[in-house]
Amino acid sequence: MTDTDWADLTGFQRDLLREVAAHEAPNGLTLEDALSDDYPDLAHARVCQNLDSLVDADCITKHRVDGRSNAYYLTTTGETALQNAVDRLTAALEATTDQPPTTAPPTTGGEIS
Repeated sequence: MTDTDWADLTGFQRDLLREVAAHEAPNGLTLEDALSDDYPDLAHARVCQNLDSLVDADCITKHRVDGRSNAYYLTTTGETALQNAVDRLTAALEATTDQPPTTAPPTTGGEIS
């Protein structure tokens, strides 16, 4: 997966990818629960559809655990995509620490002068 491909993922798919990495062989319900704080009205179908999209994008693999559930694992492609995102965010944060602190202009209570 290239950086451009990472940009093609939705924010929800990126969050799913992060949660797959954070759990050992998670199933859909585990991932749904992990995302429920950020997505309070999350439908199980949305999780399943986006997991399938991540499988199609070669970011994760799906393995049947029993007749009803699957376990998900990061692929090398998914791991690389996450690592590239971490590297970009780290570089951005490091760039801000190399700059002198700035002060925000004083506010005027919402009035425009």
